[in-house]
Amino acid sequence: MAKRINDFALGKYFSRVIKAPISKNTEINVPFHPFGISAQSRGKVKELLLKFFPKEDNAERAENEVKCEQANFSPLYLLMTMGLHGFWRFNKAKKSRKEEPKYTLLTFLAEDGTKMMHGDKLRFSKWKFVNGFSSNRGPDPTQEFDGFVENIAQAFKSNRSLKTFEKPIGEVLLNQKYFNGIGNYLRSEILYRANIHPLEIAHNALLVTEPIDSDAKRPFILPPTDEFDFRNSIILKLCNSFCEEMKQASFLGKRVLMKAYNRSNASNFKDNNNRTVWYYKTQQFVIEPENMAEQLANLTPRRPRSRKRKSSVTKEPP
Repeated sequence: MAKRINDFALGKYFSRVIKAPISKNTEINVPFHPFGISAQSRGKVKELLLKFFPKEDNAERAENEVKCEQANFSPLYLLMTMGLHGFWRFNKAKKSRKEEPKYTLLTFLAEDGTKMMHGDKLRFSKWKFVNGFSSNRGPDPTQEFDGFVENIAQAFKSNRSLKTFEKPIGEVLLNQKYFNGIGNYLRSEILYRANIHPLEIAHNALLVTEPIDSDAKRPFILPPTDEFDFRNSIILKLCNSFCEEMKQASFLGKRVLMKAYNRSNASNFKDNNNRTVWYYKTQQFVIEPENMAEQLANLTPRRPRSRKRKSSVTKEPP
């Protein structure tokens, strides 16, 4: 999505940003104009750079530059999360009578009459001014795959971080320090495609190089971590390939069929963060724990949502 924003904003002079009254997020008042916009992404987080963008007219350009220098205007970094149903739309028509998309929260107005809009049906998306990406978020698995892999490989060598990977893989996949951008539905789909049970210890699961064959001989012989090339980890490879597949589908306006997440024939349970984990009972353990039956018996499934029944009472005609 950052690429689409950059393609649209290239060479444009923006004048202001309008926030929908329904949003409780902060107002975006840019103290200089016109300004240019560029974007970069890391996982589900977007960072917009709002920077003074002087025009080519020499007199006006010189006047604006002096104003910016006197006011000590620095570029603004706007950090944005997309929420669950966040979207971006681009209106390239300079004179358009089309209404803004429903659920629009932010509108970036360009001086040529075009505009780009950000919205979220559930209004979960948030934004704030920052000095850069948070240090608690790791590299993006699609755009920074080498850094993403290296971050996890280094964590395996650290005694302080190693405790993290002694937790279930279903829980660790939501740790944004290592798996930036991996959310609830992505973890279910990644583990389903790797055929790994979400309760498997993360240390074991990350050393598997191919989807587990249900008929494979047991026990598995796992490679030493100090010799393992984490670029071959099936889970890390799926974090890259499946996330890229989702991005491409979103770009083309298509949907990727979910095979595990929220499927009626899949099982589910609540994790330690009260998030629902979707899986199939046929998914495999790399090394079956001794108390596996006890663990599975203690899983708490999500409560089914109650549906309101339509009233069967019919009104008599007047």
